Amino acid sequence: MSVNQWNYPDSSMGLTFAECVGYMCGAPGSQAQKDACSQAGYAGAEACVDPICVQNGYGCQTTTSSIPAPVPRVTQSQIANQPVTRLTPQTLVPRLPNIVSALAPAPPAPNCTAWEELNGAISEHPVIAMAILAGLYLLLKKKGRT
Repeated sequence: MSVNQWNYPDSSMGLTFAECVGYMCGAPGSQAQKDACSQAGYAGAEACVDPICVQNGYGCQTTTSSIPAPVPRVTQSQIANQPVTRLTPQTLVPRLPNIVSALAPAPPAPNCTAWEELNGAISEHPVIAMAILAGLYLLLKKKGRT
């Protein structure tokens, strides 16, 4: 395997130096192409002014003028003719939802029937319910003897 003047192999893993030097100099390409060149040993980030890039045709693009074109100035009349945007409920950003509303107490349960209330009272106070049942039993037992 021969190496070129920049100590890169002329070809490696089916790729040549000429195919990969552009990616080393910042030329556009797919990530798969860049990865393949890197795995083949053609890795590096060269500046466009480096001899490796300049001599292989990937040097910096030179412009004819280094002074940028002047930007036209905005006049007062152009500013005055612009439509004014007024703040209205439609132009304002909607408020964020209230995250503490989930922590607010729940509304009271809907009205229960008398039977449901009796069942709830029995389940909440079983000792009192047993005493009431025992009292009713005794009252009904006395009435049954007379």
